Amino acid sequence: MTYQEIKKNEEINTYIRQADLALSALGFTEHSFADYDMYFSLNRATFFITQDVVKNMLADGVTEFTELGPGSVLQGLIRKVDPNAVVESKSTL
Repeated sequence: MTYQEIKKNEEINTYIRQADLALSALGFTEHSFADYDMYFSLNRATFFITQDVVKNMLADGVTEFTELGPGSVLQGLIRKVDPNAVVESKSTL
């Protein structure tokens, strides 16, 4: 599914509206549909910048990566750049 299809999908838009209402009620954050274009562009740019950083680190001889924090988002990104990279994740030190 493309980003444009997501934007036109009424079911997804309903989830977004409901999330906006819930988050607004919590006082957590405020978003509008206009914000999603900006967030999508920023996330895409960050993804490609991070890939370039990983490529440069590999070219400089880095052979092992450790992701600190919950989740494993960076592990997947690093393995996209180099499937043979040694990557570990630590949620606590």
